[in-house]
Amino acid sequence: MLVLGHRANAGRTSVSADINASPAQVWQWLDEPGKLKQWISWVVEVRTPNPAASGVGAKRVIVMKDENNGGMPMEVEGVYTKYQPPTEMDLAMSTPGAFEGTETYRLTDLGNGRTHLEVSGRFHYTI
Repeated sequence: MLVLGHRANAGRTSVSADINASPAQVWQWLDEPGKLKQWISWVVEVRTPNPAASGVGAKRVIVMKDENNGGMPMEVEGVYTKYQPPTEMDLAMSTPGAFEGTETYRLTDLGNGRTHLEVSGRFHYTI
């Protein structure tokens, strides 16, 4: 595991998709706690410690059912480091004792009610 953790792309994720919805419509599913919980199956709760705060510096906590740990809950804290609705969002994410890193969301308007979504992450696992 030590060697695998030092390979060139260790801890990096990248995915993209073209979606038949406008950037504003897609943004809601990435940013609104209730919608985020609906489309990510392992998420059981999304908390915003200060619901009045939004944008850079705001926090959200995603609680997931960790099937790798007997279904125990795992909390992932995200702090927005870039927030430009409905096109760009960066989050510093961490779970103490497990991982820390960043996740980046980019939405590009393709016209005619279509959006290109790119999500990339870079994480360091400490578990």
